[in-house]
Amino acid sequence: MMVQVQKAYAARGLTMTPAQEEQFLERYRKVEGEAIQYQALATAEGQGALAEEPAPMANAAAASHATLDQMVRARETTPAPTTFERRPDGFLADGRAVVDAQGRIVQFGGNATTGDVTYFVDQGHGNYLVRFTNIHSALPAVTVGTLVVDRGYRFTAIDDEPITGDEIIPTGRGVVVARMGTLFSDTFGESVDTQSLPPGYALAPLQHGDVAGTGYVLLRRSITDSDKTNPIQGLGQLFKSVAGHSDDRDYALFNVHTGHVVYLNRSEATDTVGQGSDCHAKTRLVSRCNGWSSQEEMFQSDGLPNLGHYYWGVQWMATAQGPTAVVMENGMREVNVIRLDNGARANVFKRGLGITRFLVQPTADGSLSVTGQWMFQDHLLADIQTLVFEVPPPTSG
Repeated sequence: MMVQVQKAYAARGLTMTPAQEEQFLERYRKVEGEAIQYQALATAEGQGALAEEPAPMANAAAASHATLDQMVRARETTPAPTTFERRPDGFLADGRAVVDAQGRIVQFGGNATTGDVTYFVDQGHGNYLVRFTNIHSALPAVTVGTLVVDRGYRFTAIDDEPITGDEIIPTGRGVVVARMGTLFSDTFGESVDTQSLPPGYALAPLQHGDVAGTGYVLLRRSITDSDKTNPIQGLGQLFKSVAGHSDDRDYALFNVHTGHVVYLNRSEATDTVGQGSDCHAKTRLVSRCNGWSSQEEMFQSDGLPNLGHYYWGVQWMATAQGPTAVVMENGMREVNVIRLDNGARANVFKRGLGITRFLVQPTADGSLSVTGQWMFQDHLLADIQTLVFEVPPPTSG
């Protein structure tokens, strides 16, 4: 293990001092010692050990809880801003590819402030490893639990406290699980926070924000299958959303610790991608199709992003001023910045013919820059602090 760490330091042009080597070994011995104690205790209990026999901890659950906390804390480093980017296998962290030898990484959640990241590794047949690391730590990723997908999600940390639910997402240092209007936020080695979700809302499966750094997750309104498949209602809703004549609240950002809700003016109608069936060429440029279907997709059939999808249209992260979201609202006519702690809003871009997409980047002083794209041109706001934020009046419902 020491050789691996030394190689990792050398790859970054660094050399470990004797004091750093001793510090690393001390932390590693402590983590390994806790793990050995837990395994020995679990074995003794399985063999019917006498209650009066001395034990290193009160019970196996307490031992494993301490072990998980130690494993996570051993990978703590000096907090450093980190940029995460989704890939088909794994992800990019500060532009560097992160993959796992134990399987394909299918989902991840990172803390952009500290570099902590938790991810799911596919093991086949609905089984996944839940792994944790810090991008800036010399220690390798560690398995902190397992996930089983079978008519729902069952997450079990190594401290043997399973949580089941309808949706699950990884965060920087834990997981968030939602079940029937209740949300459980599990931070590894700590207690589980429980919150009631707003009526009619559920956890969105995809999150394009820093959940760990801000405490907020994205929710979306539960829409019945009949509403989704109603062609007249669907086309009408889509027209209103694209044209900007709606006041939708199909999405909201929700604080997992306090239950605070910030509703967003976004419609789920733009999440879908349409595709024709039984199509025949009418002219060289036009085809006639006898059928048409649509489904929610992040990407178009040609591999390009479906920019109407909520994943691309709602981003949030921690800033020096507090948790902040940048959101495409009112169809695709506006890009707005929202301070999540007090609901203050400011408009970045507004265009009646629509905005193609936007990009968000952190600045050196802890703020954000936003680049809007339309008509094949970039439009830059270098610092959102130059905007005038207004706190909207409270609304009912």
